[in-house]
Amino acid sequence: MNLSIRRLRITGAAAALWLAGACASPPPPHVTEGDLAGRWTSGACHTVLTVDVDHTFSVKNFPTEYSMESDAVTQQISGKGRWYLFDDTKDVASHTLDLKHDHTVYSLDFAQKQNRLILEWTVGDPDNGFNCSFSRTD
Repeated sequence: MNLSIRRLRITGAAAALWLAGACASPPPPHVTEGDLAGRWTSGACHTVLTVDVDHTFSVKNFPTEYSMESDAVTQQISGKGRWYLFDDTKDVASHTLDLKHDHTVYSLDFAQKQNRLILEWTVGDPDNGFNCSFSRTD
């Protein structure tokens, strides 16, 4: 194989790897229970979530169902429940804040935006649903 073709392939592969890394989201942050207590809001979902240190939470207008046909949230909950920090130490990406309301568990993912912790909730299909990003407001 010609040396310049081999160099071109190696350079192309390195550029592809660099671009893939540059476009990737930052890894989810390591979150402790102490990081979660407080008031969280999502402007897009018009939702307020209050997480208390005693593992209880209250929520107002938390969307639970979404219709792609009407492009609208079709069901919301308001009320109180218990929260849990799901912490599978084998896979950092699986850390979630689990909200148990009545008999249903809603799992919110952790992410970072401008070096701040945010909570992500997708209503409906993960690929075509409606996304709510919660920021801490206290």
